[in-house]
Amino acid sequence: MSNVFAGQKLILGDGSLVDAGAHLKGKVVLLFFTCSRSLPAQALLPSLENFYDEAKKEGKHLEVIAASEDGSEAIAWQCVQRFARFDADKAFHKQLFLDSHVHSVPVLMPIGPDGAALARDVRDEIIKGTKSAAELCDEWEALMLN
Repeated sequence: MSNVFAGQKLILGDGSLVDAGAHLKGKVVLLFFTCSRSLPAQALLPSLENFYDEAKKEGKHLEVIAASEDGSEAIAWQCVQRFARFDADKAFHKQLFLDSHVHSVPVLMPIGPDGAALARDVRDEIIKGTKSAAELCDEWEALMLN
């Protein structure tokens, strides 16, 4: 994962600032496309938090990164103490939406080291829990190796 976001800064849930390339190396990355005024995105948070906790409990190297059309500061209140977010301006976030072909929110998109989507949107899998967090992370890791 270090390739696509090398040199970009991430703000982690604890408030620390890290280099995205180094921090994401060897991790499954799940981009959480949101915006501050999206009620469906807010409603998704409990399921996403449960998924994240389950993945961590199972020893999976998962990082959820929130990206918002509003920019980094607008999503800080949604993801405080929980998920990483880009330390970037609104233009960076908008470009990420465009590059990922995201036109509405929320979207949960696992991505590979080159930034390519491993799946288009995995909200249903996470909300319905048809597969465990470990199973989904394993599937995404396998796709990253191909």
